[in-house]
Amino acid sequence: MKSWMLIGAGAGAALLGYGLLRGIPEIKVLKPLGAAPEDPGVLPRHDPKVIPTHTQKPDDEERAKASYCQLLTAYRQELRLWKTKRDSAKSRMRELERLAEDTCKVYAQSPKYAYKCNGFPFCGLNEWYVVERTITDAEANRLCINAVKGGASLPPRQLTPRSKLPADERRKLADMNREISAAFQQVMELRQRWKKAKADFDHASAKVAEFEKKIRDLEAQGVYC
Repeated sequence: MKSWMLIGAGAGAALLGYGLLRGIPEIKVLKPLGAAPEDPGVLPRHDPKVIPTHTQKPDDEERAKASYCQLLTAYRQELRLWKTKRDSAKSRMRELERLAEDTCKVYAQSPKYAYKCNGFPFCGLNEWYVVERTITDAEANRLCINAVKGGASLPPRQLTPRSKLPADERRKLADMNREISAAFQQVMELRQRWKKAKADFDHASAKVAEFEKKIRDLEAQGVYC
């Protein structure tokens, strides 16, 4: 083979090899972060928990030595942690809502009156009412459950005896009012606990979204490990 052909083939192979190397994307898995990654916000400077380290307060040198893979692993750990907190808060909210269903039925109870008379057909001479049974006031119940779930504040509720109600029947109504008052206090407590659980859920959800974005940002830069 002529010498000029050998020289040409060698040069072509060299160019091809250079082109292949130039086409390979940069692998960042083990690359140190250095002074700052491409996204300055991807590594909060004042959050020592983000980068696994043997100290609680990593200095600039430790930050520079931490790899992108370490960062991605730390983000995944944080994501799992905040997902657990989010699910726990959601579970507390649902449990409080179940408790509210029973408590609100007590708060929303109302009397079902039955008419009584003596001397039919001249009932007007001797007539009265009795509390035949209790029923649930649908509107009061709806407002109660809505209040527990962060809606408008719930007003105290008391039943007013109707006319021609004997003393023993009024005592029944007084007992119902005591139950309604106690239920109202329980509802107010459930309302505060639900609002706290909702705040925890919102905070954890925001953290989940934050770390999911950070992970996507690193993966978009070619970091997989």
